[in-house]
Amino acid sequence: MGWLNDPCAPGTEWGSISWVCAHSSDFVSWTAFDTPSLTPTATQDPCGVFTGCLSPETLEPGSLTVFYTSVSHLPIHHSLPYKGGAEVLHIATSLDSGRTWSRFEGDPVLPEPPAHLGVTGWRDPFVAPWPSLSVELGQPADTLYGTNWEVANFISLPGPEPSDVHDFLILNVEGRLQNSSSKDQTQFRVDHAQMWMCGRIRREDGQAVTMDYQYGSRIDHGAYYAGNSFWDPKIQKQAIIGWLIGPGPGDSIASVGLKRENDGPAAATSGEGMTAYTATTLCARPDERLAKLRSGPRILPLEDFERGATLSLPHGSVAWEKDLAFDMGASVGRVGLVIEHRPPDTEKRSRTAIFYDRQAEVLTIVRGKSTSVPGVNISDEVAPHPLFVFHHLAVGIFFDASALEVFANNRAALSTRVYPDTGRCFGITPCVERTGGEPDDRGFGALHVLEPFLPVVETVI
Repeated sequence: MGWLNDPCAPGTEWGSISWVCAHSSDFVSWTAFDTPSLTPTATQDPCGVFTGCLSPETLEPGSLTVFYTSVSHLPIHHSLPYKGGAEVLHIATSLDSGRTWSRFEGDPVLPEPPAHLGVTGWRDPFVAPWPSLSVELGQPADTLYGTNWEVANFISLPGPEPSDVHDFLILNVEGRLQNSSSKDQTQFRVDHAQMWMCGRIRREDGQAVTMDYQYGSRIDHGAYYAGNSFWDPKIQKQAIIGWLIGPGPGDSIASVGLKRENDGPAAATSGEGMTAYTATTLCARPDERLAKLRSGPRILPLEDFERGATLSLPHGSVAWEKDLAFDMGASVGRVGLVIEHRPPDTEKRSRTAIFYDRQAEVLTIVRGKSTSVPGVNISDEVAPHPLFVFHHLAVGIFFDASALEVFANNRAALSTRVYPDTGRCFGITPCVERTGGEPDDRGFGALHVLEPFLPVVETVI
């Protein structure tokens, strides 16, 4: 139980936030009902039915139970004084597999946050077992715990070794300080980020349980936000659904539901000479079931094209996926691809470039010439991505309408929006830039492209 869009799809203006039911057997194809399931009333949720979660336990046999945030005062923002009682924890139940919902007669469950805490927000409940916490507290493994941080999840995932268990928090962060990578972004992008952290849960001498920070990063270094995760028994992985925000004309915020899976932790090992080390991180990658969207794709392998050629899409494509693998040898500087948004016979060029800089260890999406639509942010998107294993770079790229997602080595994700005038892609050119060093014999064909990507590049075949 989560959300596919918030708060007002398919529009871009906030209104009276309600819940509507949508069901799916595969998380790819969805059927939505026309009538909202829960709507604000004068006495119940007057300012909106905010985010919630499905409870592992039910109030009565055969039912579904959800916790959600009932809002009675707006605006709520971390920069404003918090009004007690503005966000209240409510319960709703369904007796028909989620098609319709009824409010619990005992609402509110919790009328406000603990009085001794200075909170700036108290919403988006998440309720689930947390076996690692139960161990420290001496409670049964199926004991339920909850948070009311904005779209925050706690999860325990097995490590590379069967005995390893790593505890993570998935956090949606507001109030970030501007840094060099966000200086040209909109205020929403500067302020917000989709983060994760791994920590060690411990309790000493009967004191309060703490979680010590060990390491962390961003689930996605781009425009992905508000990811809400759950354990999916069908795939035996932690699945996460979030938004891809996008500053379009007028700097409005639109969003689309994007689903991926957390299959981690993943171990990456690097060795030089006689030394080696192992690093553990959270793995974020596209959900394998997204392949159902491509039940009848046109497959164009690079081997079918002459070296140095562009993968041509003469009719223009609005949705495609591409997998690339690069051996980052000593002579390789930057690798990536160029996406053409206009037919090749068009005088004015429009393109998006994706490249990885080996020396800087940074993945970049260049949007500077992706559109001429006014009011659209076209600043670069960047993600740090050190290579570990034999300098191998594997990149998966998804393009769908305006959504562009890049996944590198199943460790780094970088998502954004591009708004080409044509709304299509007409050509894709994989590229490699040489920096010197020993030549190799892998067979590259020469290709020249225009700025803003690389002045002289070579195509990987």
